[in-house]
Amino acid sequence: MRSKSKVESRTWRWLALFLFLTFNFGLSTPLRAQGGFTTVTGTIKDPGGITYACGTISAQLITAGGPGATLNGGGFTTQTSPVALGCPTSPGTGAPGSFAMRLADSGVIVPSNTSWKFTVNLAPGVVPPLGVGPQSFTVTTAINCSTNTPAPCSSNTIDISTVLSASAPALATPSVESGGGGGPTYILASSFGVTGTAQYLCDATFTNTSAVVTTPTTDVPFKAADVGSIDWGSAVSCGGNSNGIPTTLIAQGTILSFTSAHSITVSATASGGCIPTLADNCPFVWGPDNTSQLQAAWTSLAAAGCPGVLVLPAGGILIQSPPVATSNCVAPGSGSPVAGFTVQGQGQYSTTILTSPNMTWGNPMFQMTATNGVGVFGQRMTNFGVASFVKAAAAENGKSGFFLSTIYSEYDHLSVQQWYPSDGTFTFAAFTLQACGGCQQNMHDFVFVGAGTTSININTSDGIYVTNGVIQSASCTAIGAVPQGPHGTIVLTNIHAVHNGNGCGNNGGGLWVNTGTGTVVATNSLFDAGAFPTNAGDGCTVSSGTLVLINSVCNTTSTAANIVGLRVSPGAFAFTDGTSNIMSSAANGQFGINNGGTLTLRGTLATNGGTSVSMTNSGTVIFKEGNSFPQGITNTGIFQTISGTGGYSGACTGVVTSATTVGLYTLGQFTTTTCATAVTGLGQVASKAGTVYALYCTATAGNQATSACTLVKNGAAQTMTCSLNGAASCTDGTVAHQVAYVAGDILSVSATAGAADTLANVKGTIVAQ
Repeated sequence: MRSKSKVESRTWRWLALFLFLTFNFGLSTPLRAQGGFTTVTGTIKDPGGITYACGTISAQLITAGGPGATLNGGGFTTQTSPVALGCPTSPGTGAPGSFAMRLADSGVIVPSNTSWKFTVNLAPGVVPPLGVGPQSFTVTTAINCSTNTPAPCSSNTIDISTVLSASAPALATPSVESGGGGGPTYILASSFGVTGTAQYLCDATFTNTSAVVTTPTTDVPFKAADVGSIDWGSAVSCGGNSNGIPTTLIAQGTILSFTSAHSITVSATASGGCIPTLADNCPFVWGPDNTSQLQAAWTSLAAAGCPGVLVLPAGGILIQSPPVATSNCVAPGSGSPVAGFTVQGQGQYSTTILTSPNMTWGNPMFQMTATNGVGVFGQRMTNFGVASFVKAAAAENGKSGFFLSTIYSEYDHLSVQQWYPSDGTFTFAAFTLQACGGCQQNMHDFVFVGAGTTSININTSDGIYVTNGVIQSASCTAIGAVPQGPHGTIVLTNIHAVHNGNGCGNNGGGLWVNTGTGTVVATNSLFDAGAFPTNAGDGCTVSSGTLVLINSVCNTTSTAANIVGLRVSPGAFAFTDGTSNIMSSAANGQFGINNGGTLTLRGTLATNGGTSVSMTNSGTVIFKEGNSFPQGITNTGIFQTISGTGGYSGACTGVVTSATTVGLYTLGQFTTTTCATAVTGLGQVASKAGTVYALYCTATAGNQATSACTLVKNGAAQTMTCSLNGAASCTDGTVAHQVAYVAGDILSVSATAGAADTLANVKGTIVAQ
């Protein structure tokens, strides 16, 4: 019999050997894997740092074949269901793009050569054109806690973020390059809870004093989850025309109860009824308040540094104050901000920012300043829309919705629907472009309907370019251009600006150029002041500065008095050029052109649809070729021509021989420059057919009733004549006196003096086109 001491001694030796093997030769794995399972975590990001938020990840065991895999001698789950990646719009799912799952550890599984295949899916992803849409990828790796594969294992948990992110395809295509050649930082607004779930429709029905809102069954349905959402409703067109100012019928409040997919009860009763016509004219807006979420996303972009892109989701984004942030984007050593920031939606009609009736305006939309207080260069707003469907109130007075004032900034592919238009009580500039010296800004490819008191307010000392845009304004002015300084230039190309609103006096409903010595150049553009209501304003007004119109139209259809197609004020300059310009008005008491400044005309039709004349002038008009004035001209100012193109001029010096009709030198005779040679039938030979629209003469005033200038064609006096009796200048632009001519006709001007006449130094101008 063995002694007790020897048995105990051998027992302790076997125990020691077991513990040694357990902790040093792999028998430890089941202990470290807690029954054979390891927790796998991670956060998936693309190469640009955009998280795969709101996607899914799943795992499937991969074996080399042979007998089925076992764990601790038994079966186990070899494939997981898709696990949701962290999503800001799904509370409780974790940080954006993150996940956690428990998997059988490859170090415990038999056979020992197994691995796990991870499949990641994301849809819709970042929608084109900024993004590449849905993405999917796979990664295969062993999960072995004991060998730290594929990453260090701690407390039975492995974080495989690096492994997965290394294979993750890019979600967005960079659209901005940094000064150092690096790509931009992309921030998805959806990652901060910007949902894009706000809605608006144009054909709701409101009943006076009722809190019930109904919609057609073909419209977007209400949901029970909409209860508590912000809402408001009004009466105004939101389907493409802007013939009035919104009237708020349902004040901002909240949805109280859900009745059906097309009927709800709201907190504010309607102050008036609204029944849709042609599925329009009764807009209703509702949705969650995303103000703080959008602000958080904008702040995050500013903190990330330059360049950066804020990606807005598709759908409606309802806010009650505009985002603002300060960035540290300052060029090293210079103190100057560097490029830049972009706000990009999913399309000008796919993403819509809905600003509420109770909006507060501490700053313009998406304001970004550098830490040194200067605006950040290279800002861009693209591919989204804005709307309010209410008129400007005290909160909007004197404010700008968007304000770009830095170098190389850009607005493009934007839309506006009824965004605080004004009835004249309060003023709101929807978009302000204010360039600094040496700056350039670009605005293009946009559609604005009912945008502010002034749709686009331009104030520059350098180049601003506005191209390919449509504006329908219901307030004062479609485009207000204020060029500053001799180098301030504003270029407008392919603009269709229609003003169907109140107007602000006679200021240009379509285009108003005012204050400054710079230049506005408009090419292939239409500026139209409509007739809703009757005081719509001029088509184009040049109060000061210079306007150049090239193949463009300035038109008004208003029936109010003293409204014109083109108005040029004293001290201002305007030029028409190209082959086809139209300056037109519609009613009696109006003119196609009213010039009090200096106006140069080429290729221009000036017309009036009533009984008034085509053009009235009290300034200086310089005529080049290709003009037409079918309703005639009145003039108390000065006419000049470019000889042979816009007409002809001649003159004679000294006193006109008493009781004689003389020809002007080069325009009646070629014998002498003095006013002594009788009309000989000589003059300027027309090279093509045309019309003499006006005769303009100046002289030392005559003192006889017979003192006059007369148009002569082929040696015969015409009915076009004007009196110089007691006058230093005279004009005949009467329609009935216009004279048609053909190629080869000889045009001249005669001056007639009475007995003992003082008429002298006669100069004559024929406006012939």
